[in-house]
This record gives sequence, C-alpha cells and structure tokens, in this order.
Amino acid sequence: MPQALHSDDLIARRPDVVGADTADEALLMDIESSYFYQLNGPASRIWTLVEQPITFEALCDAIRKQFAVSPDQCRADVAEFVTDMQGRGLINVTRA
Repeated sequence: MPQALHSDDLIARRPDVVGADTADEALLMDIESSYFYQLNGPASRIWTLVEQPITFEALCDAIRKQFAVSPDQCRADVAEFVTDMQGRGLINVTRA
C-alpha cells in the first residue's frame, strides 16, 4: 500500500508506460497489462510533468500555477492522483 507523500519524494512515470500528449489530454498504455488510460485537465498536466523525476513539492507548485486551487487542496488532489497511478503501476515514487 502506498505511503503518504513527502515534499521531497521523487515522482516519475514508469519507463514502460507509453503515451501521447495532446493539447488537453494524455493517452497512456501500460505495456505490461495492455490497459489504456485517458487523462484530461490537471491529471494530464501532472502526467506531462512527471515525464522526468520531479519532487512532490515542485509538482504541486507547478499545478497551483496553472489551476486555481488552494495549496492544501492541491496537495490533497495531487497526492490522491499520484497514489492512484502508483497503485496502478504507472508512476514510481522514490523516497528521498
């Protein structure tokens, strides 16, 4: 079970998940499971930002700059998304 995220945890896409980013959505395919995913809005932006490892804090800062959301709500929403994607095996989280 994924643990709570810390500010300095590194978050990145799993390398064997392929995808395509468009202006407002991301389409993903997990090669291992053959599942497809469609992300839009903030979820698509998060997916773009985690192409390279990024800290949880930097990820939240980037999302807050683009979307009108309070810091606490942003951290909660980003943590929920990252935890879900980690549970699906699409994102790796490395404890710093």
